[in-house]
Order: sequence, then C-alpha cells, then structure tokens
Amino acid sequence: MLDLALRSVSPFAFGAVASPVWSADGNRIVFGRGEAGDHGLYWKAVGGGGDEELLLRTAHPSTPLSWSPDGRFILFREEQGPGTGAALFVLPVLGQRKPILISQLAPYGGFSPDGRWIAYAWGKSGRYEVWVRSFDESDPGAAQHKWQVTEKGGFLPRWRRDGRELFYWDLYRRLVAVPVSTGSAFKAGAPVTLFDTHDHDPTDFDYDVSADGQRFLVSRLVQDDSRPVNIALDWLAVAKKRD
Repeated sequence: MLDLALRSVSPFAFGAVASPVWSADGNRIVFGRGEAGDHGLYWKAVGGGGDEELLLRTAHPSTPLSWSPDGRFILFREEQGPGTGAALFVLPVLGQRKPILISQLAPYGGFSPDGRWIAYAWGKSGRYEVWVRSFDESDPGAAQHKWQVTEKGGFLPRWRRDGRELFYWDLYRRLVAVPVSTGSAFKAGAPVTLFDTHDHDPTDFDYDVSADGQRFLVSRLVQDDSRPVNIALDWLAVAKKRD
C-alpha cells in the first residue's frame, strides 16, 4: 500500500497475489492467488490490520476484475484449463457465495457505475469483441439481453465513472472511446480513436482511466534503450602519445 500523502509504503498481502480490486466504499480489497494448490479469491479489510479471508476456492487460477457499486457482487475470471481459455463469473459476497457463469471465452469485464450492466470481451481464436449485457441483481443468473459494441476487434473494456462512455483497446493497441446510453435500453454511438501507444506486440498490458475520462494510466512495453559499447585496443599506448 502506497500512502500518497505520507509517501510511505507498507505491505498489504504476501505471496503470489494477483489483481487487487478496491470495493466501492474503499474498506476492502479483493485479490486472487495463484500459488500451487491455492487457487481462489481472497479479501482483506484495508484498515485495522486484520487477516485476509478466503472468499472462494477455485480449481484453476482466478482473477478479480470488478466489484459492483453496492459491494454485493464480484466479477472475476477463472482459467478453464490448458487451451480452453477463461470464463467470467459473478460471485455473490453474501449468502452461499456460489459463482454464477456470465460468459465462456471471456477473459475481461467490468460492472457499469450503476451496477446494471457488465461490459466484457468475448471471442474465439484470440479475436475478441466488446459486448455489454444487462445485470439483474434480483436474479444474476437469468438470461439477459446483450449487445455487441465492436465489430473490428476490442478488449479490456473500461467504463467512465458516469457511465456515458466505454473505453477499450482495438486490435492495434489504440485506445478507443464509445459514447453509450444506459437508460431503459443500452445504446452505443460511433467509436472514436483517442491515441496510439505504438505497442503492437501481442503481449497483454493494462490501463485505467480517471473518473472524468480525461486521463489514462497505461502500462506499456518499454522500448529497448541499449547503446553501443566501444572497445579501445592498445589504449595505454594512445595515452602515452597524448602525454
């Protein structure tokens, strides 16, 4: 944990911890573990120095992706085994904590700011498109309406804080914004390319967006900054001539 005011760093969790996600009220953090024989989701209170608690044990590595605004549901992905991709699930925090399947072949996703929608990337053979489906808290596992947002590839969707825009990476690692309406029905406008990172490597990388959608924190590939090494032969003789 990094305290921005005090500029101090303190450990929060140990071991093979993956993808920490804050709760909406800022009181808890959920994270995944990927150690051998310890696959699952854990959470821990931010203050008070308590111990972490196991939320869900899974058969394969699992990664939390998003927390519903009311704190009642956690969206996470679970790897489905070698060569079978990942699937999206919703975990109810209260009650029996039984995972609810949202979509197969969907490695990324997130709740909308009002909790009524889930944006996710779905696709086969490595070609992903961004989709949005409705989410009913009274019946999370019911078949819901869904809409395809992209047609030429897209992944890692993120919502703007007011729910009026969706952001995603296109196939060329360019960040794209789509105006959306989330009233009684979902509607998406024309996509607008914001910027190009010029990192056209298939290696995955993440990003985040500020609440107003004006600033982006991007994890990008660092270009090789190697410089040539010059080797001087018989340098002692050259030094004597200069003297």
